[in-house]
Amino acid sequence: MQLTNLFVLASVALGAMAQYDDGFYNEAAYEGAFDDSTYATEVAVAYGGNGEEQVFSPEHCEVLDPPVGGQVNSVKVIQKGYCQLFLDNNCNPQWLRGTYKWYPGNPRQRVTGEAVYAHTIKCRPS
Repeated sequence: MQLTNLFVLASVALGAMAQYDDGFYNEAAYEGAFDDSTYATEVAVAYGGNGEEQVFSPEHCEVLDPPVGGQVNSVKVIQKGYCQLFLDNNCNPQWLRGTYKWYPGNPRQRVTGEAVYAHTIKCRPS
């Protein structure tokens, strides 16, 4: 009987610790509070085949999330500078497949060739 009670109490304590570690404790108050992208300047938008979009900040190699990643339809560079699409997950120059520059009026630029299958993007202001 005492062993059963000990087991139940230990299980409850472990469950409470696991719940706290997973971020359920006071999660709403801190959601996004430590996310650097919340305060980042937007420099480009990539569009997927079905109109999905993903916004990017400068000077970071960023992963293109599905459904944009792997089927990039177009890129719109919002600020002066350029963005590059890469086939790998680390923005290695050997996997560079497309460069898209800023133009007045911020037109969307169609992505063609292997760049359509890009997995990462890096934007640089000028």
